[in-house]
Amino acid sequence: MGQYFRAGLICFGIFLSAKAQAGCPQGQEPITSCEIKGRNTEVFACFDDQIATYSYGPIGGAPDLFLSETIEDVDFEPWSGIGKAIHEKITFYIGDYSYEVGGGFDRPFSEEEMLRPTRRFGWLDVAQN
Repeated sequence: MGQYFRAGLICFGIFLSAKAQAGCPQGQEPITSCEIKGRNTEVFACFDDQIATYSYGPIGGAPDLFLSETIEDVDFEPWSGIGKAIHEKITFYIGDYSYEVGGGFDRPFSEEEMLRPTRRFGWLDVAQN
């Protein structure tokens, strides 16, 4: 079994928002994006009807890593419909590495919860082998 590397980073999630649109290639829609706390970096996962893209780099700058794969070559997991949080994730594969990006938000169930700010979250998981 190969070496396993996992970088779980806390993200401030931006889940399917207008701000995420700015980091997507022209003609693509955001799946999810987040700013990585304490690192001054951001990640975007975007798609159109044929291609999915992943970009990671400094906030507002050129990406340090940009991946572009056909939709058939990525794993997309939409929200299952179960649980309090609505979330989805996409995983890109390049060589021995996988890049999983996910995001979501808690949905309110009571009137009291509807008055609170919506909790948004996101994650980035990088694994080797």
